[in-house]
Amino acid sequence: MKKISTLLILILAITITGHSQIISQYIETDSGTEPKGIEIWNNTSGTLDFSTNNLVIEKGTNGGTPSADFTLDAGTLNAGDVIVIGTSDLQATTEGNGSVFYDKPFTFNGDDALVVKYGGTTTDVLGEPGIDPGSEWAGNGVSTKNQNISLLSGINTGDTDGWSDPSLRFETVNTSPSGANGDEGFGIAPVSGGNANPSITNIEQAPSAPTSSDAVTVTADISDSDGTIQTAELHWGTESGNLTNTIGMSTTRATYSTDS
Repeated sequence: MKKISTLLILILAITITGHSQIISQYIETDSGTEPKGIEIWNNTSGTLDFSTNNLVIEKGTNGGTPSADFTLDAGTLNAGDVIVIGTSDLQATTEGNGSVFYDKPFTFNGDDALVVKYGGTTTDVLGEPGIDPGSEWAGNGVSTKNQNISLLSGINTGDTDGWSDPSLRFETVNTSPSGANGDEGFGIAPVSGGNANPSITNIEQAPSAPTSSDAVTVTADISDSDGTIQTAELHWGTESGNLTNTIGMSTTRATYSTDS
């Protein structure tokens, strides 16, 4: 019987979801009703078009279910740039730093969660929706009450699950937001290190030298440090440059295996 060996040429294709319409700065006043606002950073490689995909800021008051508090349905935001949405006293600093300002007389306090949605998809959350922390979310001196806080260097994606400790994502800029220079930093985009490439390791093919009649399984460990793996698929063929066959891959943890 003649045995025919088939050379499999493989390539993995991965779709990554990295939520990158991020709250890069937040301010809640220590006196009166202003300043209050947020800075949104477009840490993607493309321009955001708010007429096509509306930017919606939801507020959850005192542990309540978040609902729309502000909607932006016009304008664009270039890759790497920021916009500021907030009380009018933030306008001069924002525009002085070269960014676009949108007036919104926010009334949130330190115990009100905020949810950022772009095109209906949640891209970032501040605090814990559905939970009333008392008067603030705080940790290691960083607080959502009476502070101006900004995103830590190296954080490039949103946190869609929310958090109870703001110091995991933010650092304190100023503890007197209503004072002189209390809104410093608004309108200045963070320095981005760029999204890291996914890691693909432990690629295994079984059997290692298949014949034309063998079923073949391919597995690989796939992870991403600053995004979420949405899909993975295997492109394969029997000659270089002709990978016309595609098989989806699925996982229960970090190891992906061909579906068929």
